[in-house]
Amino acid sequence: EDEKEFEKLRENMVYYMLNAEETFCFARGKENDVLSWRNYLLARLEPDITILSEYAQNQILTLLAKEKAQLDEKDESVSFFNRWMEYIEGGREHGNLR
Repeated sequence: EDEKEFEKLRENMVYYMLNAEETFCFARGKENDVLSWRNYLLARLEPDITILSEYAQNQILTLLAKEKAQLDEKDESVSFFNRWMEYIEGGREHGNLR
């Protein structure tokens, strides 16, 4: 139980440290194209995470999309998180993502 609470706290901290809420607001309307959304967030997040590996970038974006879906509980956020996960899993299957 403590481990789950710690994981939730970590996700929440990363979300707010990267100012993800504001970035998501600016990215509104780009969710239809997952790659466009990904690239837009990478360009806007502070601190810059593009110095990390593509795998690490995708891990952080996954955490942010998950946290967004959990925080606002809107159907579109949950739907986007599911599409993002399909994109990530599809990329792994085709060797595009590490």
